[in-house]
Amino acid sequence: MTLMMRDLENRELGRDEGVDKEQRDRITIMLRKGKKTEAIADFCDYPIQLIQEVQKSMLVAR
Repeated sequence: MTLMMRDLENRELGRDEGVDKEQRDRITIMLRKGKKTEAIADFCDYPIQLIQEVQKSMLVAR
């Protein structure tokens, strides 16, 4: 693997992590506003499992 290939791979990983964090942040905001899991999934087209993971992490953080 060349350095350029490694750098491209690292950028891709960073981009994926950024997208995941952004989705989780949006879900957190909607849950705090009282939106239901199914409504968030329908509106944002996010998997219900992701929304439930965020919900659980919010409960643990309390």
